Amino acid sequence: MGGAFAASGVESLTAMDYLDSRERAQLEGLRQTDPFVAETLRECEHILASGYFARVHQEMRDFLGFVVGKKLLGRESEIKEVTVAVHVFHETADYDSAESARIRVAAASLRERLSRYYADEGKGDPMQIIVPIGTYVPQILDRRISIAVSLFENWNPKGDQDHLCATVSDEIAHRLNQMVAVEAKRVPALKATGRGPRYGLRGSVECQGDSVRLNISLSNFHAGTIILRETLEGRRDDIIRLSAGVATAILATLRSGGGPKPTIHKTQIR
Repeated sequence: MGGAFAASGVESLTAMDYLDSRERAQLEGLRQTDPFVAETLRECEHILASGYFARVHQEMRDFLGFVVGKKLLGRESEIKEVTVAVHVFHETADYDSAESARIRVAAASLRERLSRYYADEGKGDPMQIIVPIGTYVPQILDRRISIAVSLFENWNPKGDQDHLCATVSDEIAHRLNQMVAVEAKRVPALKATGRGPRYGLRGSVECQGDSVRLNISLSNFHAGTIILRETLEGRRDDIIRLSAGVATAILATLRSGGGPKPTIHKTQIR
């Protein structure tokens, strides 16, 4: 039986006995059209290429491939101890789970290895795959921090410097997207919805002579709280560095847990 989700992606599934040709075609189609499926398959590749799975038996690797593949195909009802035993471990169709603990032992080992992987090599991965105790149906978690960055408001009395507002918003979104497990999107305005990004950043730009001030407010839409308010000041020539400072402040807040009370302070960029 072939290796699950190897470097060649879904194509490696063609060697798997537990997926028929229709299932393989369906999964390949999903990989091409559904970003979540594509990201999950890449996550499987990362897991199986890690040191924690480098020397495990092929059945262990295929165990992960089987449950994830069936999950992505929407066939959770087929993820049972007996189906794992027959299709992955080559047990006979009359496999009796009451007489054999082989699959339960293998599942415990898989859970343990996944836990160790995410505590070490995979701690910065954008996705996380968990096989909860008591079931073989995996949970696929999106660990990315989603942030909507609105177009900054122009607080200049004459209404000029609009270009700086766009520059700041675009640069902050760009800087955030360079960070591990962060997904930032520039939007015209923020809309707090239960299905949208978890966090929203709004701000304003003020200019006075050669100086510029950025006022920012970061909200946790899911919790309905403001978790960061900050003002950054510097020379207008340093607008890119100021924008990078905003991204850094956001990341520091999120890493600290983003408590319910906002942090309010002013930072000088020189």
